[in-house]
Amino acid sequence: MQQTDGTSSNGLHQVVLNEIDDLLRQLKLDSTDPRVASAMKQVVDLVAPIHDDLAKRIEDLQRHARWDTFTIAFYGETNAGKSTIIETLRILLQERTKAEARAAFRAKEAEFGISEASLAARAQSIEASRATLDAQRAQAAERNAQLDADLEALQQELNGLRFAIEAKKRAASSWQKLVWLFSKPPEELEFARTVQRQRELAAAHAAERALLDAQLDGAQTALQSLEAEQTKAHAMLDSLAPFADGQIIGTGRSDYTLDAHGYQFDANGQRFELLDVPGIEGKETRVIDSILGAVKAAHAVFYVTGKPSAPQTGDKDGQGTLEKIREHLGDQTEVWSIFNKRITNPIQLEKGDLLNEGERVSLAVLDETMREHLGNNYQRYIALSAQPAFLAAADCLVPGSDAARSREKFLAKASPADVLARSGFQSFLDWLSGSMVTDSDARIRASNVNKVRSAVQTAAGTIALIQRDSFALLAADVERDWTHVSEQLELAVSALGPALQTHADAAIRTFETRVREQIYERIRDGIDNDDVKDALSAAMKREQARQ
Repeated sequence: MQQTDGTSSNGLHQVVLNEIDDLLRQLKLDSTDPRVASAMKQVVDLVAPIHDDLAKRIEDLQRHARWDTFTIAFYGETNAGKSTIIETLRILLQERTKAEARAAFRAKEAEFGISEASLAARAQSIEASRATLDAQRAQAAERNAQLDADLEALQQELNGLRFAIEAKKRAASSWQKLVWLFSKPPEELEFARTVQRQRELAAAHAAERALLDAQLDGAQTALQSLEAEQTKAHAMLDSLAPFADGQIIGTGRSDYTLDAHGYQFDANGQRFELLDVPGIEGKETRVIDSILGAVKAAHAVFYVTGKPSAPQTGDKDGQGTLEKIREHLGDQTEVWSIFNKRITNPIQLEKGDLLNEGERVSLAVLDETMREHLGNNYQRYIALSAQPAFLAAADCLVPGSDAARSREKFLAKASPADVLARSGFQSFLDWLSGSMVTDSDARIRASNVNKVRSAVQTAAGTIALIQRDSFALLAADVERDWTHVSEQLELAVSALGPALQTHADAAIRTFETRVREQIYERIRDGIDNDDVKDALSAAMKREQARQ
């Protein structure tokens, strides 16, 4: 945007700085009246700090002033949702850095194969594999128990045969024992056959157990492979996180956002910038410079609050939110309030209107309070719910994250477009990217001029107090002195006329007497009538020279 006069670009601030310097120079002019000179020195001593402070404020405004981009600051307390609103706008309006981050997110997602769907499928496979392994373990345990029972039964049978053989041997005669040397008794033959069966069964069982163990090992290996893949995929999630939607959204900690950050937008042929401002906490010492710098640069401010009520005033222990707003935003030409209603359950969006009657009444009081403290520069409140809108817009989320699960929960009840509409965000988006950022050149100039005017008026008010309390006393003294002198002068002038007349009369009489004496003396000396005239003229000239 091209600037052409002294009230645009840096010319505005320089003109004011020059005027401020000229004012102080005029106050330092010397005076011949010692009382005036002393009083003027006192005035200069009082005004100089105000001059320096005003010059500093104007230079600060000059440093932060923006003339080519309409700038809106999102201002408010921590956890009010400023960053959530801005992040959602970045996604929906395809802000350049956000679009680049989302493209990187999708590229890595495709490269690593770690989409929400793939992770879910792998998790399902792991559960199926684990179920298969558990079933095989149960079957193997059951089969092993059966095999152990079969071997145990056969062992019992062997034990019975052994007992029978031993009993029969104890009862046998010598002859029978001799016969058994050449012909085994049936019990021993059966015992031998049973031992053979035991060996064969043990071998068969060992082979079957080996097969069961191999099957279990295979199932275990398959499960471990799936789990390893899942672990690797989850480890890769860390590489997705820096590019995921929502990275600028705070965690509720007061120190999450320490510096104001700007985001450039182009929408509907309009260029504008949104500033994410640190929260105005109870003790915002660490971020106050960022806060003040952002509001000085902004041409409009959105005061974001999570409560449908007027800001609270402070007490003896410190400033309240209302006092901070008045101090920080008092010279803004446009201030809007955004009530960001906290909604965490999709059922809350199914109730119809976003606001209930009680919230509307409270927000009307908020408007009245803000207008009372900020004047006509305050506009009105806007109601929306940023969290559902963010979840509707954000489709680049780390799989398995809390945000991804919340998004799934909301979209199970309504489409993204429905969520945006019900949360009030779509209408806010349309207004912000449309009429809110139109006619920006005139509004940029009006905002910058108003900030300078406000700084000058503040200084002028302070000087007016000094004039009333200090300089006015000198003026009253001088006025009283002048009145007294004027009265004395009038008395002197009134008496001057008669005095001058008396003096004139006496001078005339003396003149006449001296001239007469000189002529009479000449006449006594014998002057003729023709020389009297010349003598009289000469005598008058001599007397006039003496006067």
